[in-house]
Amino acid sequence: MSDELERAVNSVLDAVPGADRDAVLDEFERYQTEFLMGPKAAVRSVITRIQRSTPGAVDDASTARPDQAPQPAKQVQSFAELVDGDRNVTLEAFVADHDLVERNVRGEMMTIGRGRLEDKPNEPRSQRTSIQYTDWGNHADVLRPGSVVRIEGASASSWQEQVRLEINRSARVTTLQASSEPIIDRSEPLTIEQASSIEGRVSIVARIVSNDPRTINTKDGRAIEVRSGRIADSTGMMTYTAWDGLDYSAGTLVKIRDAQVRRFRNLPDLNIGRTTIIEEYHDAAFPDLETLSDHSKVAIKGLKDGMRDVEIVAEIHQITERQVNVKGEKKTIHSGELIDPTGRCRFTIWSDAVSIEEGDLPLPVHIQGARVSSWQGIPDLAVDSMDNIERLDTSPWESIDPEDHWVEAMLDDLVKGPSRQSVEVLGSIVSVGEDSGPILRCPECRRVLVDDACADHGTQDGIPDLRIRMVLDDGVAAMTALLNRAAAEALLEMDRDAVVSTIKESGREAWLSDLRDRWLARRVRIRGRTRVDEMAGYLLADAVLFEGISDMSVETVRARWGI
Repeated sequence: MSDELERAVNSVLDAVPGADRDAVLDEFERYQTEFLMGPKAAVRSVITRIQRSTPGAVDDASTARPDQAPQPAKQVQSFAELVDGDRNVTLEAFVADHDLVERNVRGEMMTIGRGRLEDKPNEPRSQRTSIQYTDWGNHADVLRPGSVVRIEGASASSWQEQVRLEINRSARVTTLQASSEPIIDRSEPLTIEQASSIEGRVSIVARIVSNDPRTINTKDGRAIEVRSGRIADSTGMMTYTAWDGLDYSAGTLVKIRDAQVRRFRNLPDLNIGRTTIIEEYHDAAFPDLETLSDHSKVAIKGLKDGMRDVEIVAEIHQITERQVNVKGEKKTIHSGELIDPTGRCRFTIWSDAVSIEEGDLPLPVHIQGARVSSWQGIPDLAVDSMDNIERLDTSPWESIDPEDHWVEAMLDDLVKGPSRQSVEVLGSIVSVGEDSGPILRCPECRRVLVDDACADHGTQDGIPDLRIRMVLDDGVAAMTALLNRAAAEALLEMDRDAVVSTIKESGREAWLSDLRDRWLARRVRIRGRTRVDEMAGYLLADAVLFEGISDMSVETVRARWGI
């Protein structure tokens, strides 16, 4: 027995009085065989496992020795079901990231895989839980980012109080759904555009655009001081978080090696940790800071929930003071509306010291260091104080009328992009939904009642309403449009009471059939806003105008959409 193993065994016996020495040795041997982990690296995990298998070591420990009988297979649907010490685990997962790294195991350099998995692969990504994994069995050909896999015979361990999945040498990994994502060579520096599309280890050559102190509050109440900001190259911009500081000023060109791209609300962020290597880089052809700063400004149509350190030029068209409750204390803030040629959005200044009056509006401003949250699906740009806002003498564009500010957009851009306001689209009606017509809404939550009952609030006296659901197709993409009562009554040229009377006389099916005969293949111009998430995208219409007949016949539309 080596001195290192002897010390590790004694550490476990000291930590778990009454533990069986042979069982401890068996555990160290298992970690060495299955995970290539030496005694020093495995000691914490061995202590945890021995505590669970030693009577009286912990309150809920089992009295059964793990080497007395094989552990049955554990079928896992959600990663929340995993606990440290689980063995023979079977699960299906989406591979979010896989990377190969070199690791020194008992003096020998070995290549192992590591990355991140997401459970519930058939659910939207917003409803999944992720977990870090280590692949000890050289399954790189199967663990392709973007693929769905079935893993059998894995185990769970714990590191820094986080459960991890260990894909052992004996584990079986099979592909359920192949990946369509391109393979990117990470051995060389990537562009920011490339790095933004993946997760995991990357190297990047970029110029630092901003570098500011930031405090992160952890779940256990600790405050961690980090540096954060933006880096940029000719292909784009990315935010970063430097956990051990970053001693380079804005404008410095750097080469960053072995950083990690992580995603928050589906937005990439470069994590710079202790193992990351950063060095100043020299390239006379690399764009300067002024050029990159101009490129890094965001238009309103590009704002996404979760963005931070946002720089934008826009006009303030509305601003009001209001009181909010923050952690039990009243706080005065200012909120209003921003407009630029690409759209409009809400904004909030979290300060009572705001030197903007109604007479100043519309006011062109240059905003820096802002962040984006979402309110009812609408981007809300948050600014800490007036220090982040610079007044501009003139607007960089011609005058915008806020009462008639509609931005033409293609459905393909709206479906793939973030939620937006003040959009105008042109397309053909290819479907009218079965649920169109008079409805009743819950007075508590505005949900549609089914059999006079709300799923959350039970039986209710509903609020009468009217809606139309249709599908719009512009030849490239399609999107569901929802018409509220005002828009529906205007398009139908009849109010809700008249619609109810018509349905009573002829029946709902006849009423819907008449709508389809008159509307299918008609071209319409819709003005409103979009609400887009990982599940679907909707066009919430304020107004709908007929534009004529499309190139598609009614019969073609019916055949294509199965109506």
